[in-house]
Amino acid sequence: MPEIDRRDFLKIAGLTAGAAAVACKEPVHNIFPYVHQPEEVTPGIATYYNSMCRECPDGCGIRVKTREGRPIKIDGNPEHPISKGRLCVRGEFGHMRTYDSARFAGPMKSATDASGAKSLVKISWDEAQGLFVDALKKSAGKAVFLGGRESGTLDALLDQVLPAIGAPHRLRFEPYAYESLRSGNQLVFGSEAVPQFRIGAADVLVAFGTDFIETWLSPLANQIGLADSRREGKGFAVFVGPRLGLSAANCDQWLAPNPGSEALVAIALASEVAQRRGGAPEALRGLLAKYSAKSVAEKTGILAPTLEGVADRIAKASAPLALPPGVELQGTNAARFAAAVQILNVVSGALGKTVVFGADHTLGKLGRFQELSELAGKMRGGEVGLLMVHGANPAYSAPQVGLADALRSGNVFTVSFASAPDETAQLADLILPDHTAFESWCARCSTRARPPTCCSTPRARSARTSPPAASATCSSRPGAAARASTRRWRAAASGRSFPRAAHRSRAAPARSTSRSPRSRGTPPIRCWSSTRHTISTTAGCRA
Repeated sequence: MPEIDRRDFLKIAGLTAGAAAVACKEPVHNIFPYVHQPEEVTPGIATYYNSMCRECPDGCGIRVKTREGRPIKIDGNPEHPISKGRLCVRGEFGHMRTYDSARFAGPMKSATDASGAKSLVKISWDEAQGLFVDALKKSAGKAVFLGGRESGTLDALLDQVLPAIGAPHRLRFEPYAYESLRSGNQLVFGSEAVPQFRIGAADVLVAFGTDFIETWLSPLANQIGLADSRREGKGFAVFVGPRLGLSAANCDQWLAPNPGSEALVAIALASEVAQRRGGAPEALRGLLAKYSAKSVAEKTGILAPTLEGVADRIAKASAPLALPPGVELQGTNAARFAAAVQILNVVSGALGKTVVFGADHTLGKLGRFQELSELAGKMRGGEVGLLMVHGANPAYSAPQVGLADALRSGNVFTVSFASAPDETAQLADLILPDHTAFESWCARCSTRARPPTCCSTPRARSARTSPPAASATCSSRPGAAARASTRRWRAAASGRSFPRAAHRSRAAPARSTSRSPRSRGTPPIRCWSSTRHTISTTAGCRA
């Protein structure tokens, strides 16, 4: 080994120390000042927005904490009639969709390489818009819009614009469409409307396999209602179903009938309650006379004294409530099962007290599962030329209808508005990524509006403007309604105007260093540039 003198040793030591210092140096983050700082935003002080959760169709009221234009914490809005200051886990983390690293960086189209493998490649918005318009022209009259459970202004906008751009067919798809409940209501009441089930006002609750704490209709409102009904030792809950789940575990009594016999339990309870309350309506007397607790005891596996004891509680209750089955306990007789439960509500006197028709759950417009299956068949048969998918992922949520195979057939040009990859978007020919819920305006009804808590990023464009924009350049009949909708929603997207509902809502930000105060006024739309760490007004943002 050669000798190393003092001079060479110092050179090597210095070089090593310098390399170590460079390797451990933190990256430089450039901080840019506000270009146009909103007057209600002070760096370091949180701003709160009252908004609406879109993680499930329930639409709970939320209060969003933002810092310098970014949502960082979601809580329930204590002034909202549904959430009452509470929020589920999905709602707590809903804003993380905005920060999802897997989000599409821009519009994408399907491309095939030399080996025949398909992949998604990034394209410009101008090219994507051109492909969309060309597909509309080629598929005039054969285009279908497959969307989710929308309501309010967006729902009305789509109804106006879609026929104008040659897409008269629209299907609203929701995995939990409660078809059996709607059909059961049709059998009993002559209407498919879904009433309000007021769990909080019930002193005796009977759930027939209903997972009302987990997923049924409005789970957060159901949880709050159950807690309210249990205050001061009031309320008695019975769960009828073969599975001891979370909802059954929170009830006072669990009846586990033989699987498939739950409908007999419901109609037998209705018969026993009718006898104790002095009879049933004339239309139901013949049906109820055929069933009693003793006659169904052997088939259901529940002793007659047990059923009679539950019937006594229901008959003596001032506000009883029976919950129809959810999707987890349904079979070929699901509609009749739901009808039997509603008959129990009729004879127990729950109508008008704990079962109230009026404000619907916006389920009436949802398409049935059979309609989705028919759509898949039309796609395979070449009757559909263009499929637009927004707010739905049927390739994952309804695999049994074969929609994924229909998309792979190549007979249909598919446009997806998904903001992040999902099973349906992976099979699409064109992807126009939509904004997330925290980046866009949304008026879900005539009296409430949900504002953006951060600005839309250039990677996405709102699906509220894509069909109207396409109608302005498509050779098909755009129509006056489509042109009016285009002008209104382009103005709304640029921050110049918005429907009056926004000004009536409690949607304004407010300053606070310790707690979230009441909102005042209507805020300007925020713009957050993720590339320059700069906040500006929407006038300088290309949404």
